[in-house]
Amino acid sequence: RAPPRARNLFAVWGVQNGRLTPLGKDWNFPNRLTVLEAMKMWLLGEPGTNTPPLQYVTVGHMKHIKGAAEIFNKVRRLLKIFKFLGLKFGYWCGNWDNAKIA
Repeated sequence: RAPPRARNLFAVWGVQNGRLTPLGKDWNFPNRLTVLEAMKMWLLGEPGTNTPPLQYVTVGHMKHIKGAAEIFNKVRRLLKIFKFLGLKFGYWCGNWDNAKIA
């Protein structure tokens, strides 16, 4: 049996306002993210929309999205706290998937 293929998260790049970005022109942060949804977006991305894990994206990739930098920075701060506490208490792992987040 062949091993599963890794999805190419960075296959859909585009130029928005003169900047190269992996986020589509219509992409936006979902309203009212739960903690689990924020973790999934940060660690896994959204395969259905070809959105890469947000941990690999910078604010510079979001300049074309109004208000995205503020939300992105909040999610980044939240996940830094989760990672710190997870490492401290032995719950953080290096290879996340949906089952481990849920």
